[in-house]
Order: sequence, then structure tokens, then C-alpha cells
Amino acid sequence: MRQYISSIDYTSNPDPNQSIVVEVAIEDIGDGVYLRFKKTVAVLKGSSQEPKEISSKTLEMDNINYDDFEGLVEVLFEFLESKSKPIFSKELTSFDGTFSEKEKVSTSFQSEREQSSNYGFESLGMTIGEFYFDFWPSEGRDWKFRIPPSDKISEGQMENHNNLIELYYTFVDFLKTEYSQEVDWADQDDPTAIQRSAVDKVEFLFERFDQIATPLQNRSRERDPVSMQDEYDVQYLLHGLLKLYFDDVRAEEYFKRHAGKNPRIDFLLEEYGIGIEVKRPSENRTMESIRIALAEDKELYRKDSSCEKLLIFIYDPERRIENAPEFKMSLSEEDSNLETRVTIVQ
Repeated sequence: MRQYISSIDYTSNPDPNQSIVVEVAIEDIGDGVYLRFKKTVAVLKGSSQEPKEISSKTLEMDNINYDDFEGLVEVLFEFLESKSKPIFSKELTSFDGTFSEKEKVSTSFQSEREQSSNYGFESLGMTIGEFYFDFWPSEGRDWKFRIPPSDKISEGQMENHNNLIELYYTFVDFLKTEYSQEVDWADQDDPTAIQRSAVDKVEFLFERFDQIATPLQNRSRERDPVSMQDEYDVQYLLHGLLKLYFDDVRAEEYFKRHAGKNPRIDFLLEEYGIGIEVKRPSENRTMESIRIALAEDKELYRKDSSCEKLLIFIYDPERRIENAPEFKMSLSEEDSNLETRVTIVQ
């Protein structure tokens, strides 16, 4: 299972041109759990404002004890449920861990070189607080792997804990669908008690789309497969999935005419001010053509008051998009007129 969490620069003086994306990968490997976090920092550079990766940190933990992993999920749950948001800590031991770091360093003549380092460890501490979510080695090495809890910052203050909520649901989805052990939640509240917003529900469907679509392409008894070859196929299946959560799903909704154009969006959840746009990379539908089309669409949607948030879903099972975090960053924005969030499933 793999998930991307869009994050922020959590320093006291954040760079508006800088973005952080955390990739979470999790797998049941039979003897325990494999967990990897990769945090990529990119900046927009040059007149074209193309995103460029400047550093990355990767934290890998192999063969985490099942009890330790369940304890990690419970600590995360307890923090999110608490009203005062106290500091929670947990130690993970007896696993094979690796930390690696890469950074691009400027040299003379406007050139760059990459420097990297990595080392192993067998135990790790985790701390969750109001403004941080840290992993740090128990033996006291001078590094921390920090995941900002929030996806939005205002005047130096984090506005929510959306990243931790997203991470928690990633763990819960893993426990429910891929985990080989039995999980007893009887001693605590229902782990789904943390309410998901409309945006969370839509993005949850995006993230699970491939797990739903893949079995439909391998039907038995000589039945024709339900393939996802183009955007219309993806829209067809997604429309039905959206009905699981929302009664009023408007497909191919036209917006007000602007600059001689009558823009049409794939789906509109008018009650929540959410517009949904679907893209499916292919041999004829290149990454650059998708980028240009979405940039044009966003400017048209921005003029319509019924769309306050634009959720872009890019279904790319062939992995035609080579650097998903950078591509995601180039399309995402927090403009007050049209907040844009991007989910890429590969």
C-alpha cells in the first residue's frame, strides 16, 4: 500500500515556493511489517516555475514486530482523539532500520553536486505533539525524521492535523485490507470515529481506485473485462463510487460562460463546493498535455463560485508520470479562490 501526503514548510519563515511531499509505503511481509517514509523537498525555480527536487530523506523499517506496529497506530489514534493534544511517545525496537539522506549542494559556476549519507539502526523513538511528528534513533544520533502534522500554515501556526489524520487512515486501511493478523479494537473506540470531511472521502476513493478497478479487468466465465483505458472509463467507475458517499453528484457539469468558453467539469459536488477533474495518461495523452490542460481548466473554474476546491485525480497505472511528487506539486495550490489538491495513483 502506498500513499502520498502533501505537506508544508514548517519553519517559522516558510518559503512559498517550497513544497514537501511525504510518500508512505507499508507492507505485511509475513514476519512483520515493512514501513517506509520518503520525504521530498522541492522548490519552484526559473521563469517556467518548474518544481526541482533539492533534498530527500528516507526512513525504512523492516520486520517491525506486529505488536509494536499496532501500538504505533493506537498512539496515533489516541493523539487525534485527545482534546488537549498532549505529547505521546512510543519506542519501536528489534527491527532492521535504515536512514538515508540526499541533498543537492551548490558549487562554483552555478553547478550542483549531490551529497548523500546513510546508516542503519535497530531501535527508534516516535513522538507526536501539537506541532511535530518525529522519528528519532534511540542511540541519540543527531537527526530526526519529521512529518509536519498539518497541510496548511498561517502566520507561522499550523491550522489542522490533516497529515496525521491521513496517515492514520492509511494505517487503518492497511489493517483492514492487507494485514495478516487479527486486530482487536474492542478495548477502544471505533477507529473510524474520527470524522472524514467531504474532501477526505473523495480522496479516499481516489486512493483505493486501483484496488477496485484491477479485479474488474480480470473477470471470469468469459465475461468482458471492465477496462480503464481512457478518462471516460475512469469517470464511469468513479461516478458510481462517489454515490457511496454523496447523493448529489453532478457529472459533466457546465459552468458559466467566460471569455468565449463554456467550461465543463467532470464532477461537481455543489453542496460542498468541490469540483473533480479526472485525467488518464496514455500514449497520446502525455504528461505535458495534461499539465497544460489542467492549467487552462483551473483558470476557468476559478471564475465560478460553485467550485471552491478542485480535486484532481490522475490514474496512471502504467507509471507514465516519472516523478509523481514533483508533478503533483506543480499542479497543487492553496489559492483562496480555488484550492487545488492532486492525487496520483500509479
